[in-house]
Amino acid sequence: MEKTRKDISTVEDPFDAPTYNIPEKPVTFAEGASYSVIILVGLGIAAAAGYAVFKELIFEPKEYKIFGKALKRVQEDGQVCANLCFFVLELLLLSQPKDLNPSMHFHAQVGQCDVQVMGKSAVRVRIGSPITGYGQESRNRAARQRISNRIWTDEDGVEHVEVNFYIRGPHGAGKVYTEMFKDKVDKQWKFTYLIAEIKSPSPAQLMLESYVPA
Repeated sequence: MEKTRKDISTVEDPFDAPTYNIPEKPVTFAEGASYSVIILVGLGIAAAAGYAVFKELIFEPKEYKIFGKALKRVQEDGQVCANLCFFVLELLLLSQPKDLNPSMHFHAQVGQCDVQVMGKSAVRVRIGSPITGYGQESRNRAARQRISNRIWTDEDGVEHVEVNFYIRGPHGAGKVYTEMFKDKVDKQWKFTYLIAEIKSPSPAQLMLESYVPA
């Protein structure tokens, strides 16, 4: 009986063999390169998305930058202002005495041309100070912060931004229309035009900026 047991040999099942003995398939250079490309593309997409969010949160959009410049110009306006009828303004100025007090305000109406000349701020004199600016005539905060704009690049590669917004002071209100372009030489934003249309207490249109090429 014992001899019989000694003669019995143990036969291993080939399916019970350890799996770590299974040889791995070598990775080719092409496969490794493709995996690297996929990883790099994924990282690039993630970086682009992160930069877009960062730019939106940190950097000021162009339309808000132009809005800020235009509003500041309106608030600080201290030069003689006129509407589009410049020839009427010139005649009016020539007809005034040389010792005219620069703080005085005079007005002329020629046909449909309404010319305003002021030694002090034209806008502030009409609607008072301080002057605030906002996007829409609405009580909705989001709507008031939304600035109507148009951004484009002309055939010479010059970037333009056009915005319009509302202004209000203690004594009246109006609307501002402006366009600025980014000078290709000094990389600075410059006004193409800046018009303040006063709606109350009395209607008037004031040209605060008009670009004249050098």
